[in-house]
Amino acid sequence: MLKNLFQRLFDRRLRTEKDAFGLAGEKLAARYLRRKLGMRIVARRVRCPGGELDLVAFDKTDLVFIEVRTRRTEDFGPPETTLGNDKIAALRRSAQWFARTRHLNHYPLRMDVVAVVWPHDKPAEVRYHRNAIRIDSAAGRRPDGPR
Repeated sequence: MLKNLFQRLFDRRLRTEKDAFGLAGEKLAARYLRRKLGMRIVARRVRCPGGELDLVAFDKTDLVFIEVRTRRTEDFGPPETTLGNDKIAALRRSAQWFARTRHLNHYPLRMDVVAVVWPHDKPAEVRYHRNAIRIDSAAGRRPDGPR
């Protein structure tokens, strides 16, 4: 029983550190999108049925949903390639739900991906992929593959 309690506390601490790192990556991505690309961030960490949207922004007339992928290293590949088909489908549903429930579906919708590689001892590298995932069709793509 004590072992179980220790394991649950340890797992919670690891999850909290991972969440804090992910949140730091989202903040860095939001700053990049705002300062470098002129986007207006309108929502962060939006809980939706079946998922969460990291960032929602306006880019001129487009309503943009941004998925942020943050990693310490690229030992297992670039962070932007870690989006699986289930995650892509959940992001699509969440984006459509957000636009529909807030009566924003008259705006052109777009889904971008921001990859953040942030090693312990170096500055973060931010990579931006515009229109990385199609929202309006069943055929999605990873930023490194065909649509």
